[in-house]
Amino acid sequence: MYFSLQENGPWFFCGANDSSQKDPDLCTGEKLVDVGKPQDPNDSVYEVLEDKAKWLSAKSECFWFGVSCNKNMTVDRIVIAENNLVGTLPEELASLTFLTHLVVEVNGLYGTLPHWLSSYRQLIQFSFYYNQFTGEIPDGVYELEGLEYLTVTGNMLTGTVSTQIGKLEKLKLLNIADNMMTGTIPTEIGSLSNLDWTSWGANNFDTTLPTEIGRLVAIRVFWMFNMGLKGTIPTEIGLMTDLEDVRVELNLLEGSIPEEMFNTRNMIWVWAQYNNFNGTLSTSIGQMVDLKAFLIGENYLTGTIPTQLGQLTQLSEGKYQKKSVISRMIGRLQTSFIFWLIV
Repeated sequence: MYFSLQENGPWFFCGANDSSQKDPDLCTGEKLVDVGKPQDPNDSVYEVLEDKAKWLSAKSECFWFGVSCNKNMTVDRIVIAENNLVGTLPEELASLTFLTHLVVEVNGLYGTLPHWLSSYRQLIQFSFYYNQFTGEIPDGVYELEGLEYLTVTGNMLTGTVSTQIGKLEKLKLLNIADNMMTGTIPTEIGSLSNLDWTSWGANNFDTTLPTEIGRLVAIRVFWMFNMGLKGTIPTEIGLMTDLEDVRVELNLLEGSIPEEMFNTRNMIWVWAQYNNFNGTLSTSIGQMVDLKAFLIGENYLTGTIPTQLGQLTQLSEGKYQKKSVISRMIGRLQTSFIFWLIV
């Protein structure tokens, strides 16, 4: 632990007592330098920082651990990830109106997301994932039109995603997975033309995939697993030509897998098991030359396995359960119908 942020203190240290420090105002900490895979906090990379000032020490706040300032010596970043922070966010943070990055991910913070987040008109990154926040995403967050990274995965948030989400046109990363959110996917999501990665999985939505997802022309990672999806996959998914990773497993999706989906030739991973899909698997799957995994078990597919699978050399490097697949070439294709590359 590098410092304590508890409701009733203490505020006098930013890390475990370090006998090597001669100056009582200093400590040694770690700075997050590479978040790695957003879905895996253990993939993060840290840099050890020597001689950083403790919070509320006599030194300028620009030198406090986890705090950065711009050239005018105004605080513009707070990045304190995985440092065992506990308590609620103090309202005094609202005065930092020049803040561009607020990153307090993987800590023990709780309470509701504060309404004063809307005062951060220059905010670019808002990352609160894996804490214990409750309540809804405040409406003011949707007013932060410069926001590029919004991550609240792994909390206990409730409520719906507002139709105002469409105002955040600069968003590149939107991760709200692993909460208790409800409602539907607003059609306004189609306005997020810069979105590169989004994850809504492990929530309690009751929704279909809107056709407006076809307007997400920059999207690469689209995770909608175990979240209450129903209906069919819209044909507009074929317009998401940069798509590489799709997860829609553990839902109630039905109908056939649209032919247009196989136009996404950059596709690497498809996770669609445990739904109610029917129909046949298109021969166009052979166009997905970079495909490493195609999981479609526990559905109601019929017909034969396309010979075009033989064109997918990345799949052939993995574990292909040939014997089990052949035994189910006609009729329901179950869990054994899995093509899986382990890297």
